Amino acid sequence: MIERILQAVHKINTDIRDDYQLGRGYEIGHSFFTSIPKQLGEQKWFENVVAFEIKPLLEEYYFDRPEKVTELIEGM
Repeated sequence: MIERILQAVHKINTDIRDDYQLGRGYEIGHSFFTSIPKQLGEQKWFENVVAFEIKPLLEEYYFDRPEKVTELIEGM
């Protein structure tokens, strides 16, 4: 799971950093992935973080490019 998180964050942050409208200050950090609630399994927890925290943030960043959000979330 750690490798999966690292790959996902790297993929998203590379795109954010290279985007002319965003940049380094908009990158996501580790705080999204700091603790797993006891009642959730690792996989469900990760899916919830992506669906309810990361995706909404990316939708704000790329409000005019929803296809970009789909591209970044796909395969996570």
